[in-house]
Amino acid sequence: MSARLTAAGRPTYAVPVTTLETPRLRLTPVTSDDVPFFAELWQDPEVMAHLGGVRDPERIVPLVAEAVEQWRTHGLGRWVVRLAAQSIGTIKLAHVMRGRSEIEIGYALLPGHEGRGYATEACECVLNFALQDRSFPSVVALARDGNDSSLAVLDRLGFVREGSFEHPLGPHMLFRVTRPRWLDRT
Repeated sequence: MSARLTAAGRPTYAVPVTTLETPRLRLTPVTSDDVPFFAELWQDPEVMAHLGGVRDPERIVPLVAEAVEQWRTHGLGRWVVRLAAQSIGTIKLAHVMRGRSEIEIGYALLPGHEGRGYATEACECVLNFALQDRSFPSVVALARDGNDSSLAVLDRLGFVREGSFEHPLGPHMLFRVTRPRWLDRT
């Protein structure tokens, strides 16, 4: 993926911001119009229990603006997961650490939408985008011990645990699915 510089000197990638669809879900790139949804999601204690705690209300607008900018600067970013016209969650592809080629998938659903296969369905769609369409060599996922629902999703998707590490938010496990493993799924 080649980058060119904007008038402000920032790189922009020749990758369109992509809306993805599944039979039940529509994944739309985050926009500033999604601030109220993210305020609801990121301030819900149940949702944020494994994601570092609720976000400060004053940080929501800057965090959404940063998510919008990630598409422009990295060609990757965050989608809003929609069921019909209702925003029910978010999913992202992002660089784990700046300067590294590792790509991480992460997701969260509003309470009341778990256990219906939405997380797995959205992840499958995004993994197809990353590993088939974009040909990334692998995608990683981070999960905290005790986040049983996310661990089950990662298992269903064919992620393999690679180890544990100390994350700023506490002990985490690292999982990976490689492009060949993903493409060989039946």
